Amino acid sequence: MLDGSAGRFGGPGKTLGMHNVFSIRNPGQDSFSIRRFWIELELADGRKCSSDISTATYTQPMDWLYAEGIGVPKDENIAVDIWFKP
Repeated sequence: MLDGSAGRFGGPGKTLGMHNVFSIRNPGQDSFSIRRFWIELELADGRKCSSDISTATYTQPMDWLYAEGIGVPKDENIAVDIWFKP
């Protein structure tokens, strides 16, 4: 959840740091591959910044015919590390 008016990501008390973990749930247990995660921000003064791009590819379920990259079991969330440089 992004609350632009309050400048917070994830609701009250949640903030972004140098290291963030983006999590994807797949309750419908669909088959897919996904990659190239990043976060883009517009700061209060109008400047824009971006995190590093996570280039790993994740596939769910791990035994899918078209699987590539890191296989994630269908009952687990995909968790991606996203980093900002100082």
